Amino acid sequence: MAESALSDLRVLELGEFVSAAWCTRAFAVMGAEVIKVESPSGDRSRRIGPFPNDIPNSEKSGLYLYLNTGKKGITLDIGSATGRQVVLELAKHVDVVVDNHLPGQMRDWGLTYSDFQSVNPRVIFTSITPFGWEGPWSDYKSNDLVGFHASGIGHETPLMFVTDPENEPPLKGAEYQGDMTTGWTAASATMMAIFHRVQTGLGQMLDVSHHEALANMVRPNVARYTYSGDVVEDRPAAPAPAAMQCADGYVALSALADAHWAGLKNMLGEPEWIMDERFSTREGRMENRQEISDLTQLEVLELSKDDVFRRAQENHIPCFPYNTVEDVLKSDQYEHREYWVPVAHPIAGEYNYPGVPFKFSKSPGSLGRSAPLLGEHNEAILVDLLGYSAQDLRDWRISGLL
Repeated sequence: MAESALSDLRVLELGEFVSAAWCTRAFAVMGAEVIKVESPSGDRSRRIGPFPNDIPNSEKSGLYLYLNTGKKGITLDIGSATGRQVVLELAKHVDVVVDNHLPGQMRDWGLTYSDFQSVNPRVIFTSITPFGWEGPWSDYKSNDLVGFHASGIGHETPLMFVTDPENEPPLKGAEYQGDMTTGWTAASATMMAIFHRVQTGLGQMLDVSHHEALANMVRPNVARYTYSGDVVEDRPAAPAPAAMQCADGYVALSALADAHWAGLKNMLGEPEWIMDERFSTREGRMENRQEISDLTQLEVLELSKDDVFRRAQENHIPCFPYNTVEDVLKSDQYEHREYWVPVAHPIAGEYNYPGVPFKFSKSPGSLGRSAPLLGEHNEAILVDLLGYSAQDLRDWRISGLL
């Protein structure tokens, strides 16, 4: 098998929970050696489900296992004097350090960019924080929910604007979309810094703000407000509902344009109601969109969502089914591309994981090993790489450092 694209990189992760872990996962699946440092009690994600059979187990967390495939793992109290010393020793041997603790916390620990640079001038320090290292909010705590709404992106979820502010308030993206988006942003920025170092030999610090990473994803509403001062979009919704019920689920279907309306006529076999003169123009359909939605709903209620989707596609009508997790797992498209990858874990067992979402023809990626057990690579990293003794490890375990 060809060598992975980043097999010559070594990355140190000092992260907690999602954003830093998601960033370094992008490097791990492309072949980089990622060393994840957890507190002696383990990363917080280990305590978040789902768990097999709903039985909590720090080695079986679906979130932890997914975020940390392909990595090596050690335990270390990085807030202690000895822990700081070990982290700086590690920093001498890596290309990139990724962290997502608050700026004030890193300053208190003595683990700032200048500290890393003093031991490794070529190191790239990627710091993911809620609001960046500078500014009036720099030491504010946050989470995915806060970041989602502080950035403005929550106000336009799910349909680019709030269609009914009184009854349908802004939403948060499911699970940890904000953290993951920030993680991808950090990974992309880190690769740019790596490319810069290849050209110049210089390391640098990347100050990645969760707040700004999400604001960067806000859709046209920023431009709309700049032009018009409008906060809430007031244009009417499309003539089909966001979710139209079928016999076994839901689909989204829109027949606003003339060509799509002609396709809908053919798809439904030209029922009497569809020939109503009120619906003959786009303007008329906009004015009577709710009635059209209700009548279309009756036509598809007894059909399967797959049947509606395929008929709509045959008639060139924008349409898609709302897929459940089961639908996604059984998708013939995913199967053809071998996207789901079985990964065996010594304690959690074997499960299918989402694979690498990009395919390289010359330097393919891979999920690699399963997520590390708590402290699994303490000896390999602390003794074999850094040269500490087995007695040091025993003493550190007794003291609570590991």
